[in-house]
Amino acid sequence: AVNNPKLVIASEDDFVSDAARLESWFEALTPPKHLIQKRFDNHFFRGHETWLADTIFDFLQAQLR
Repeated sequence: AVNNPKLVIASEDDFVSDAARLESWFEALTPPKHLIQKRFDNHFFRGHETWLADTIFDFLQAQLR
């Protein structure tokens, strides 16, 4: 089991992965973990790049505290 903090960001309307299957997989992960699921223009996060970069940066910076 991986005990490091995990951040999973996925689009609810991703054509590549099934949202229910992702949630099931995520639930099986060991904590600490954080899942963000919302509409992001399918799989590619187009138009959400700044938000994505900021979210990942904030997550990583929080790990240093």
